[in-house]
Amino acid sequence: MKKSIPYSQALRIKRICTSTEEYKTHCTALRQQLVEKRYNANLIKEQIERVDCLDRELLIIENKPKKSKIIPLSVTYNKNLPNIKSILDKHWHILKSNDQHEQIFKENPIIAFRKNKSLKDIIGGNTIEENKRKLKVKKKTTGKCSPCFSNKGLCCNHILNTSTFQSSQTKETFNIYHHVNCKSKYVIYLLQCNLCNCQYIGKSETPFNIRLNNHRKDVSSINAIPACKHFNKPAHNFNTHAKFTIIEKLEKTVNVNKETLTKRLKQRENFWIKRLKTLTPNGLNQELN
Repeated sequence: MKKSIPYSQALRIKRICTSTEEYKTHCTALRQQLVEKRYNANLIKEQIERVDCLDRELLIIENKPKKSKIIPLSVTYNKNLPNIKSILDKHWHILKSNDQHEQIFKENPIIAFRKNKSLKDIIGGNTIEENKRKLKVKKKTTGKCSPCFSNKGLCCNHILNTSTFQSSQTKETFNIYHHVNCKSKYVIYLLQCNLCNCQYIGKSETPFNIRLNNHRKDVSSINAIPACKHFNKPAHNFNTHAKFTIIEKLEKTVNVNKETLTKRLKQRENFWIKRLKTLTPNGLNQELN
């Protein structure tokens, strides 16, 4: 490493300096500094001459690493493991006999060892309180339900700006762990009448503002669900008393299809109906999914 310092520093100078004169000036200064640090003069001369022979135009070209197509076989290291590479090489022809495998594995896999668990990983935390090991508990990140403020006067007036919600039956308070607003999809929401504290749990696969507006239209519909008909009662008004809180959001990932997501949404809706006790006669939900 010590021998490579004169070479690497001279290489750096050649990349930076655009003229030969400037390069030689800085190399002379580098030679003097290294001699003062008691470097061998012949070693310095030899390494700088190595750099002199290099073409600067080639040195300043960015070398992008080539992506390897070799697939690694990851194995947790253990000193008692046999020679996996020799076993793999010996029997690889069996996999190569399959046409599909041959297309996937163009070359033999390389063996990559992952680190085994250390004593600390096995035991856990190292903080001791009252002669007991204290475990670190990961705190869930808090989220928030808020209006989108892109369509004031309609959906935003009904959305509560809050990070918690409460069951009107059990008085239990829950945290919201997602950042959601009127535009969020695949959500579970809580509808509450501010006049009589009745609650309803619903779900929405489409952007929530569309679902909210459908509730508003259904208030005057003959075939409306009881949650909407509730606002036809005396002294009730949907625009004044209907307040919504988006309490949970399901993330749509690449590996999850729409059918699976819809199924999960129904399961979460059932969960919150039971947890908040919104089934009739306690709430406005008529039945579970």
